Parts: sequence; C-alpha cells; structure tokens
Amino acid sequence: MSSDWQPRLPPRIRVALIDVDEPGARVLDDPALISPEEAARARRFRGESLERRYRRAHAALRLLLSRETGCAPALLPISTRDGGKPFLPGSTVSFNLSHSGPLAAVALASGLEVGVDVEAPRRLHGDALSLAARFYHPEECRMLTAVPGRGREAAFLRLWTARESLVKALGAGLDQMPGDFNAAPLLEGAQAVEWGGWTVRVMPAPAGAFAAVAAPGAGWGYELVSPFWLA
Repeated sequence: MSSDWQPRLPPRIRVALIDVDEPGARVLDDPALISPEEAARARRFRGESLERRYRRAHAALRLLLSRETGCAPALLPISTRDGGKPFLPGSTVSFNLSHSGPLAAVALASGLEVGVDVEAPRRLHGDALSLAARFYHPEECRMLTAVPGRGREAAFLRLWTARESLVKALGAGLDQMPGDFNAAPLLEGAQAVEWGGWTVRVMPAPAGAFAAVAAPGAGWGYELVSPFWLA
C-alpha cells in the first residue's frame, strides 16, 4: 500500500483529484472494479466518453476504498442513506465522490462525515446571475453582480463547489441548502467558510477547475494525495 494512504491525524481527510482521461487511468477500465448496478447505470449514458468517465470515477472510488478496508472493490457494500448520501455499513470510513468532465474527486476520512465537489472548466447553461438568484445567498448574488464578463462564470463555479460540498457532507440536496449559508468570502480570497458547526475549504484544482471539501468542525485539515496507481 502506498504510504499516502496510511492512517494519520491530522489531517483527517485525504482527497485524490483524478483526471480520468489521462493514460494511467486505463487501469480503471477493469469491469471487475465496479458493481453490476454501476455498470448498468454507465451503459445508460449517451456517448462513449460519458460512459467511460462514469465507470472510471466509480472504479477509482472503489479501489481507494478497497485500500482502506481490505474488501475487494466490486464487493464493497456501498449503500445510501435516506438523503442519498453513500456510506459503508458497519465501517467508520466516510467517503464522497464527485465527477465533472474528465475530473473526479474522491474524499476519504475516518469517523468524520465528508463531502467533496469538483467542477471542470465549462460554460454555464444559462445566465450566472439568474442561476444564482435561485440558489445563492443575497450577498453572494451581490458580489457576483460586481464581477465582470467571463470572470462571473468562474466566480459562480467557485461558490457552487462550496455549496455542493456542504450539502453532500450534510447528505442533503441543493434544494435543502440552508438559506443563511454564505460563501461570499471565498470570492475575496478566503480559503474557508464556516456555517452551523461545519467548515468548507477550497482546494487547489487544475487550471480553470474548482474544488472544495466540507466536514464538521473547524479543526480538521485535508491532504491532496496521488491515487496509488500514480504514486
């Protein structure tokens, strides 16, 4: 096992940011790495690249969980709670997966709920301000209005990753995002925001992409690690 994945505290959260299109990610194509249900969902995607990216992201999650638990990847009994958050019954390992375009993010922790989100560079399907008015805090909307041109889309995605990581840690959905959560300080250079006993931290990401991780409390840190097949 790579030393990257040995338990150590702090930090208590390890995050792997993976380009599932890069050549080394071909190791994730082994059909034995994912469950039959995941394979069936992958086949429903329209387009070979979408199917491949879905399969590789879920294979990466299962491989990394396998290294943590000792269970064969495809046999990991991943279940979902009522809010849709995945978990491993009977295990203290908490995890979360996000994938966007060619990027996937896997977050792992022990005894600590965690949520992660990554957003690849992309154009929004709609006006950033109109979308923000549906989901964002008024202060976030005010700050977005002041951002000119294409920079507004980037600012929108930075806030989006923060909100997504928090609701995923909470096991909720965007429609259940607390109305008083305000990530606007992230647009002024802050690296973390707190809300109701939870903390969201932004993470380095490939050029044009954004990533964030969320967990309860404020005393935790995170570590970006290489997937073991790249180490």
